[in-house]
Amino acid sequence: MNGIKLDLGQDIGTVIKDALSKIVNEDKKIFTDAIETLVQEEVQKLRPTKVVIPGRPIHILKQRTHKQFRITATLCNISRQCMLVGPAGTGKTTLAAQVAKAANLNFAAISCSAGMSEAHLTGRMLFNGEYVSSQFVEIFENGGVFLFDEIDAADPNTLLVINSALANGYINLVNRKDKPVAKRHGDTVIIVAGNSYGTGSDIYHGRNYLDAAFLDRFALTKIEVNYDEELEKSFGADISDKLVIGKFHQFRANVKNYEIKRTVSTRAIIDALMQKKAGLSMQGIYDRFFQGWTPEEIMKTKGDA
Repeated sequence: MNGIKLDLGQDIGTVIKDALSKIVNEDKKIFTDAIETLVQEEVQKLRPTKVVIPGRPIHILKQRTHKQFRITATLCNISRQCMLVGPAGTGKTTLAAQVAKAANLNFAAISCSAGMSEAHLTGRMLFNGEYVSSQFVEIFENGGVFLFDEIDAADPNTLLVINSALANGYINLVNRKDKPVAKRHGDTVIIVAGNSYGTGSDIYHGRNYLDAAFLDRFALTKIEVNYDEELEKSFGADISDKLVIGKFHQFRANVKNYEIKRTVSTRAIIDALMQKKAGLSMQGIYDRFFQGWTPEEIMKTKGDA
């Protein structure tokens, strides 16, 4: 991407600050720094991101993008595939959806599991002989971004279908008699996401070792997706929200420092803010978050938070 550009609309901040400055009395310069801080916080939440992808119309993303958005969009534009690896709840699905939106492409996803069959990807035939397509086939043939989430939990037979589609550029559809071969569209982007690099995990159970041939498809398109704390801070609507977010960030730091095998995800922060907005007590929210943790884990994680 060669050439993907992001314009974060910084002029918005200047306009707001100039307007506020006119309100503040000339003798009250003490408020200048406070205004600057306030403006920057609000602009982070409000300013759009202009995405320029070579060969595509300029697109405006109104929400703040993940810190790994640019490299993900770049690799997807160049290679038409990538692998996102990171802890649970880091925004991998949101990141993939943002790439699709920026490129003005349809988006679909499937969560992989041991019970997922080949028919989930290639479609199935009804008792009356009618073929029912799948979201993957639709995007594979017509263009779009398709996300295979939890790829390291997928059934090996399912991986064979994905690997074949990546290697050959087509899929054999045994149940579609009138057109038994689906050819990959030029605008089809395949993203796989998981909690490990295909080598198993001691935190996430049920994670499989991925085949070397499959992993080789993503040799130069692997992207590590960690928690974007600046993005998380933008979720706060007021000071009390920001205090909650800060507390969860401290929990996360303590989990890392004490090497506790737990996660403090972006998803958990969003859920906490939603419950707070609904009027639930913060003590109850924290109690629910720590349910199932050992007393020692709770003590270390809470720390000075």
